[in-house]
Amino acid sequence: MSKKKRAMTTGLVVLFLAFVLLVPVRQEPYVAYEQHPITTYVDVQEPYSVTEYYTVQEPYTVTEDVWVEKSSTITSPLTYIAVRGSSSSHTFDSSLPGFYAWIYLQNTDSEGGFFQVDFDLKLLGGGWAKESAVVYIPSGAQKKVEVSHIGCYLDSFDWDVKAPLKTTEVYTSVCEKQEVIKYRDVQVSRQVTKYRIVSKERTDWKTLQVIRYRQVSIVGIGW
Repeated sequence: MSKKKRAMTTGLVVLFLAFVLLVPVRQEPYVAYEQHPITTYVDVQEPYSVTEYYTVQEPYTVTEDVWVEKSSTITSPLTYIAVRGSSSSHTFDSSLPGFYAWIYLQNTDSEGGFFQVDFDLKLLGGGWAKESAVVYIPSGAQKKVEVSHIGCYLDSFDWDVKAPLKTTEVYTSVCEKQEVIKYRDVQVSRQVTKYRIVSKERTDWKTLQVIRYRQVSIVGIGW
């Protein structure tokens, strides 16, 4: 820069400073808009994890002695009472000698049935004969069981009763080992998500109207 230009620049600066310092000024208000941070608090649901304990029924197996009823069937003859009867000689239509022999048979069982009576007959004058009779006797009843023989007379007799068979179901208690399922209380845990209300800080920006001031020269030049 030449000396002439430098001198001119310096002169201008001096004049400007003199003008600022010597010219009277005033404070002029004006409206300005500014962004200001505003802190607020809001309630929010915040998740958190907790451990909960609860009781459940857990099955387990044990071996126990258990009494059970077992059924079975047995076969047995009907019960009865046989009472000796008597005999009587008889001449049959063919003019042959003969006789009747009988006993009394009572069914003492709870069921009825066909009873067979075999008679052993000792004949008068020697010899033996056999005769049989089958008769149905209800429960609790008594009947006369009779046989006859032709050809000779009777000396004495004996008999044998064949009672009908019945099947009876009987029950007996038997101890057995059995596996039994039982239950016991067991405590277990689990993670559970819950929620709680917490206050959170939040910054919002708000536009505010403010009064600012600026210097204005009396002659109307503002800066």
